[in-house]
Amino acid sequence: MRKQTRSPDTVFAPDPAEVATAARLLRAAAECETMEASDRELDHVLSRAARSIELTEATFAAVQTLRDLGTIDRAEAAWLFDELFDRQLERY
Repeated sequence: MRKQTRSPDTVFAPDPAEVATAARLLRAAAECETMEASDRELDHVLSRAARSIELTEATFAAVQTLRDLGTIDRAEAAWLFDELFDRQLERY
């Protein structure tokens, strides 16, 4: 069986372990004491996500989960979705 090529045009389920890692990193950013520390953590999360389409998908799923659970609000989720999308546009 051929392995499916991953691209922005392919839909697939993100790795649950990667979703959990992204959610943990996003929670850590949300819980920072200062805005500067939070910005550093978010930059780390977004840079990590930009490494591959698989990590972007996992981070996207983590943002959705945290939004749905009320850990982050809709505006924060929208900003993160926009950042994830922009970083993928830069890649492709």
